[in-house]
Amino acid sequence: MYLNSISLLNFRNFESLKLDSMKRINVFIGKNAQGKTNFIEAIYLLGALRSFRGSKKEDIIMKGKDSSTIVAEIGKDGLTKDLELNLSKDKKNIRVNHHTVSHMEDYYRDYRVVTFTPDDTMLIKGLPEERRNFLNRGIVTYNPIYYRVYRNFSKALDSKKMLLKNDRVQKNDLRLWNKELAKYSAPIYIERESFINALNERIAPIYEKISHKKDSLCLTYIPSSGLIDVSLDIKSETFQDDLENLLNGRLDEEIFSRHCLISPTRDDIAFSLKDLSAKNYASQGEIKTIILALKIAHLEHVYSVTGEYPVFLLDDISSELDETRRSFLMKYLQEKNIQIFLTTTKFDNYLQDMNSNDYSLYKVEEGKIIHYVS
Repeated sequence: MYLNSISLLNFRNFESLKLDSMKRINVFIGKNAQGKTNFIEAIYLLGALRSFRGSKKEDIIMKGKDSSTIVAEIGKDGLTKDLELNLSKDKKNIRVNHHTVSHMEDYYRDYRVVTFTPDDTMLIKGLPEERRNFLNRGIVTYNPIYYRVYRNFSKALDSKKMLLKNDRVQKNDLRLWNKELAKYSAPIYIERESFINALNERIAPIYEKISHKKDSLCLTYIPSSGLIDVSLDIKSETFQDDLENLLNGRLDEEIFSRHCLISPTRDDIAFSLKDLSAKNYASQGEIKTIILALKIAHLEHVYSVTGEYPVFLLDDISSELDETRRSFLMKYLQEKNIQIFLTTTKFDNYLQDMNSNDYSLYKVEEGKIIHYVS
């Protein structure tokens, strides 16, 4: 899958921009605060329909404007599709080939995207919410149906939360929602554990190639504490029924606390390097290497499931990766059929080794992008 062209209208500091004939490797060079990350954000937003910065719509729309639009052409399986995302302060409209999208899982199947950004270190150092977001977005890139399952789960969870706020809540009403929650939570737990297992099959060898060290690296999926406390087996054929029984068994506690005590929204991931917590003991360089290995493992897993690589967005790699890591990354990317969009503050040595027919070089300055090498 390739992004052939993209146009931006009133997107952050880009009043109007159109880039055509995007190559496999696209390098964007510019000083800080010129718009490099904004451009990467637009490509990601079109695919994930949310900003990797966590930005609100009013932050994305250019100041003084009422709406912002991203339009792109993607090529896949010899066919092209036109994607359009229009953002206004009160709504979001998504169109494919000029038709409004009705099934989001079909849209996510059309356009897959993965990022490597400075903020990704928060996957290790940040709060559990960061890691749950990674799980959700990561799974959707190869299993778009997960989006619908998670949406249904969220609706059921919100309904149960509303009931728990009621002083006269009835257990029978909560049991009805627990049945729904078990129905949708079970596949979420199962898919998350499967994703972590798939990443673990790949991440350690990749880390070794980048760092030239045979350090043990492992991800551990930590589901809701209630599942761990009773050793509930996610792999069991009766997992959904067991989960429903577990939820019903905690009703008194939930009514007393007015909170849902067992939910995928309480999951976490632990990163271990050399059998120690990466969060507590890994150096900054080791953390960046773990994240890079994680993203490459993610790319490879998506390819193993779908037969195609996502578009890969790399923001500010000149400051995020040292020369050794950058050289490994570019060597890896040149060997794979992956389209990448890369931002940096300078033309580094590793770029000189690339075939000029395989990449395009752009200059980013004050909300303008100039294609000055082909």
